[in-house]
Amino acid sequence: MKKFRYRLERVLRFREIVKAEKKRLLGLARQELAAAEARLLALEQELLVDRIGTRTILTVDELQLSSAYTTWLSQEMERQKLHIEGCKERVAQALAAYVEATQEAESLIRHKSKKRTEYEEYLEREQQKFLDELTTQRIGRTKLSESEARRTESQLKEETAL
Repeated sequence: MKKFRYRLERVLRFREIVKAEKKRLLGLARQELAAAEARLLALEQELLVDRIGTRTILTVDELQLSSAYTTWLSQEMERQKLHIEGCKERVAQALAAYVEATQEAESLIRHKSKKRTEYEEYLEREQQKFLDELTTQRIGRTKLSESEARRTESQLKEETAL
């Protein structure tokens, strides 16, 4: 018999490729988020170090410079927080796209499995039909042989009776 061939195999392969690409994009978005969070943590630590360092006696210029640096750090932290929110949105979008691609691929995998099962059941029925036909032919031949044997016996009896 013919080997099972899924007619939507190319579509399934395409969806698997799309799924892999969405997974890659999700990984990149998560990496970007982790990098942004690490940068925010570094800025917070830098601000903490700068505040601890200002406890010594400073000149007016050093005080102004320290104040400007602290202001810049605070602004940079706010920009980084906004960047993190954007990264979280991109991660959520990438995750939704990955889930959708996974569902599309899984639906085709289930469809392929169902079609393979139907094909195997069809093969089983065809094989059973073939075996039934062979059995029927064999029984028919056996009955034919028995009837010929009876005819031959009856002919022999008639000939011996004559």
